Amino acid sequence: MSIEIGNAERLALFKVWKERCAWCYLPLCYSEFEVEHLIPKSLATNSAKRNQVLALHKLPNDYDLFALENLAPSCRPCNQGKGRKIPPEAPRISFLLREARDNAPAIRKKAKRFVQQKGIHEALAVIEALPIDLDFKEFEILKKAAESLNRKLEELQEHRIANVHPALTQGATIVPRVLLIVEERRSLGKSDAGADRVPVRSLRSAAEKKPWKNEPNREGVIERQFVRPLISGSSLLPYYVRDPLRVVVPWDGERLLDASDDRLDIFPGLAAWWREAERVWQTQKGGGEISLRDRLDYQNRLSQQFPIDQHRVVYHMSRMHMIAARVSDPSAVFDHTLYWAPASDASAALFLIAVLNSECMAARVRSLQAGSQRTSRPFSDFIREERMPSYQPDDTRHKELATLAAKLETLVESLDTPQFSFMAMRQRVREALIASPAGQRIEKLVSEVLR
Repeated sequence: MSIEIGNAERLALFKVWKERCAWCYLPLCYSEFEVEHLIPKSLATNSAKRNQVLALHKLPNDYDLFALENLAPSCRPCNQGKGRKIPPEAPRISFLLREARDNAPAIRKKAKRFVQQKGIHEALAVIEALPIDLDFKEFEILKKAAESLNRKLEELQEHRIANVHPALTQGATIVPRVLLIVEERRSLGKSDAGADRVPVRSLRSAAEKKPWKNEPNREGVIERQFVRPLISGSSLLPYYVRDPLRVVVPWDGERLLDASDDRLDIFPGLAAWWREAERVWQTQKGGGEISLRDRLDYQNRLSQQFPIDQHRVVYHMSRMHMIAARVSDPSAVFDHTLYWAPASDASAALFLIAVLNSECMAARVRSLQAGSQRTSRPFSDFIREERMPSYQPDDTRHKELATLAAKLETLVESLDTPQFSFMAMRQRVREALIASPAGQRIEKLVSEVLR
């Protein structure tokens, strides 16, 4: 469950929504307006009913009821009138949810600016109170200097956070599977495909739910650039990515294409697949305004992965172990079970996965879990609470950790054989890492680095 928004976010919410009630459009007073949870926050403790309501409004099960995407300003009568009632599946609700989603980035940006301005004005207030006789011109020069300094401090803070913590960027939610996840058909001849096209069909799963599990397989021949490796939690081992899935992603190098996009027709294979997939999507979800592309790119979790960085670190949202690997494949994308972060170079990525995969790091996070009231939270929730060092190329320990991680990448890859199931492979890898001299050396170095 997320925390309530702070004062800066509250003011930004008020301003971006043009100081009016989202329901009745009447002007609001800042001191009296209330923050409306469009999907009631009372459902946060009732998972069955929450999922039912989210399905009613075509929202994913991981939809955050406390995020800005679910918030709007309201007058007291409208907010109390709605109360904990479950919003109906009506155009008005759909419109407000969409507007909240569209407004969220502007609210975050404005809130950040409010915090910055608050710091400037507080500093200026202190300066003004000093027994110094400043004329107007001198004060303006000092004010501009303070603003410039504040911006620089903000940039340094962002850089520190980016280097101290693995970025908490979550992968994309790839659903429905029947329309997006595929396997290559090898029965077709060269005349059916070609070097730049690949014959594919839906890759199914026993975990699919209605109505999608009742949908027939899709088949097609798609331009190879749109059939990408999909790295998920079931692909990830410590230091190694095993047998990624394949997913159809309509990214043309500039943007995600939609069924109505004229550029789609440049790629006839993708166009045929995507327009049919969009037709099935619209039919099965009962209409509505969200397209298949927008569902695939929910909260920009897919589009923000492009353009793809040369070096990335990916780690699993495990509740028991931290599992991380380096990804250098320039075509791979990540699903929602994983978090990922770009790295400046291969050594920085190797250093980070050495730290994340260490038992020393896991023990530190478990100690935070033990002291938390929410012991079921995944490791990823605690990363911000455990200071992570940034890679320093002139630090001999950091360089050695990167070198050792590269050796363990080779070791884990050599262990991978088809006879072992995924879970058996994870256990085999953990045992090998503990027994290896490189793994033992990493534990010693990480314990020193994390002091």
